[in-house]
Amino acid sequence: GYATGAGLYLVYGNASRIVDSSFIGNRLLGLTSPDILAGSYGMGAGVAIYQMLGPVAIADCGFLNNAGTNAVGAALALLQTTVACERTVFGGNSAESSGVGGGAFADSQSTLSAKNTLFCGNAAGGAGAGMYSSWSGIFTLTNCTLAANQCATAGKGGAIYSDCDVGAQSGTLLALRNSILWNNLAAGDTNQF
Repeated sequence: GYATGAGLYLVYGNASRIVDSSFIGNRLLGLTSPDILAGSYGMGAGVAIYQMLGPVAIADCGFLNNAGTNAVGAALALLQTTVACERTVFGGNSAESSGVGGGAFADSQSTLSAKNTLFCGNAAGGAGAGMYSSWSGIFTLTNCTLAANQCATAGKGGAIYSDCDVGAQSGTLLALRNSILWNNLAAGDTNQF
């Protein structure tokens, strides 16, 4: 079975603003595989928040201990959207089994701009324990810290994983400004990306 957005499901909406809110302990269970592999990202995505088509501003929030077996984005999954995130904590979230994006997942022309935000103690079985970006996903991190995130697969990004075909027209962009990546592991190796 498939499920999406156990905490909050936003699609085809107007601009949304989420302030001083907590998303704690949301779960998606029994997913057979992360649908990113099949190119159908909407299923089994965004355990805490699933956002598609419509800008979102997130400030002073906590995404804590959200989990999904084979999930795509245990805390946050973005599809064709723009998210501005400030002073927020993504901690202890887990994309279990072959899941990707323990903290956040961005794909299909999505942009996540984070400022003064912490991604810590997140986990992914497949790739990108802190963050996962695919195809044309964009991450811009300013004054952020990614620490103690763990991926179970070697070489698949303890902190951030970018999955794009260099020869393809679509590409992933990552911009880090005054940010810290510390003690992130991929299958025991200090593989930040």
